[in-house]
Formats: sequence, C-alpha cells, structure tokens
Amino acid sequence: MVSVPLKEIRDTLLIECTRRLPLGYRPSHVAGHDILVIKPGGGQLLRAPAYPDSLRLSETLADVRLKADGSAAIDMVDRYCLDKAEPWLEFRDWNQLDKVRRLSSGLGIQPRGLTITDVEDNFESCDGRKGWYPWIRIHYSLECNTFGKANGNRLIVPVNLFAKKMFIQRTARTQPIQNQNGSLIHDRLIYRLPEGYQIESLPDPVSLDTPWGSFRSEITTEQDNIVVNLLLHIKAFREDRSQYDSFRSFARSFNSANDASIVLVRKDSTP
Repeated sequence: MVSVPLKEIRDTLLIECTRRLPLGYRPSHVAGHDILVIKPGGGQLLRAPAYPDSLRLSETLADVRLKADGSAAIDMVDRYCLDKAEPWLEFRDWNQLDKVRRLSSGLGIQPRGLTITDVEDNFESCDGRKGWYPWIRIHYSLECNTFGKANGNRLIVPVNLFAKKMFIQRTARTQPIQNQNGSLIHDRLIYRLPEGYQIESLPDPVSLDTPWGSFRSEITTEQDNIVVNLLLHIKAFREDRSQYDSFRSFARSFNSANDASIVLVRKDSTP
C-alpha cells in the first residue's frame, strides 16, 4: 500500500495498489490492523483506523406476493456496505449470466426468471475524503415455485427464507471463539397474502441481548400484509472455548427465529 500524509487535515490516506479498490478505502484485511509504515528514516508501526460496526451492514428488503399453491413473485433489494460490498466492487463488469448466478446463490431458494432492475453504487465517487465508505444497492425480481407449503386449507410460510444461518459446531470446541469485526444484518420482508386467505397464527417476537450480540424480531400486520423486521447485531469478540455453549445458545435462538412459520388459512374454511 501507499501511505500519503495529508497534513492539511491531519490525516493519512492509505492506497491499496494491488487490488481494484476505491481510492482511500481501507479494505477488511487492513482496517483495524497494525501496519508498518516505511519512511526514509526507518519504519513506524501504526494501526489503520477501523470502521464502526454500524457501517458494516447487509440489508435485504423483500416484497413477496404469495400464491395459494405456495409459489411467489418476489421483488428484492439488497444493500451491502463497507467490506460487505467488497465482493461486489466489479459487479457491473460481470456478464449477465454471472450476475444472475451470484444473486441466485445467496437466496436459499430455487429462483426462476431472475431479472435485474437497477444497480446503484458509489464506487467511483470517492476522492479520498474522510468518512467515505463503499456501498452497493441491487434491485431485482424473481419467482419461486416453493416459497411456502400448501397443506389443505392452510399455507405455511417461513418467516425468512433469505436469512444466513449461524454455523453451530456440534463437536467439542478446541479453539477460542473469535469474530474479528462486528456487523449489522437487517432483513425486512413484506408478505402479501393470496386472495381468500387470512392469518391464522404469527410467531411471537424475539429479543436477545448477549455478550455475542443482539437480535430483534418484530412481526406486524399492515392492512392485509404481514411485515417482518429482523435486526441482528454481531459484536467483535474473542473468548475462551469454554464459553462456546453460551455462543451456541445465541446462534440456535437466532436460527430458530428465522425458521419459525407464519400460518395462513382460507377464509371460507374458518368457523
């Protein structure tokens, strides 16, 4: 990297010379780490400034039009910030097939007819100014034949098919538990009910506050729609392996909340 002192604003611009990155952006392998600055008179050990957890955001907004057979038409917006945006820095340069494959691979469903509506980012707008960070917003639509499960007069819909599950190690832990950077994951889903259906049951809200992070789930109704809001904050931590049972409990609670089901029932089948 190249270190450029900016004496006018008492800052230092770190420029990555081996990768195609926006000017002044500190990538994930640099931000928050010690770096050796080589000067004419010798070396100096410095720590590259880290970014706050609140900027390390992954966000999914989904508008799901459910059908009675369990299929759905979905309008999606994904937004990634900071190092979450790094894998997408050259997304505009990919061919259409690679774009569709990349978007499909992270969905947790078998999509069809995926169409990209719009891509917006700020990758070319950085001029080295302080406080800038990369983000990308991808708007696309798709259909899915098996989003929910039809069961007689009922339709069972998972709370969040798009959630990335936390990995849980089943065997005994032999190493410390570590997460180098904290981050935020926000999922907001709107479920539009099929004609002739109504809500039979909704999962209870979940609220978790632990040393590993926090999680909030809120499921409400707006007119004939179900609105799901899920917010996960994972903290940075390094703990002894003896604490793994506590972490595993947090991960299981998060996974369970995303796996919960919404149950719809045909109006003409209720007493």
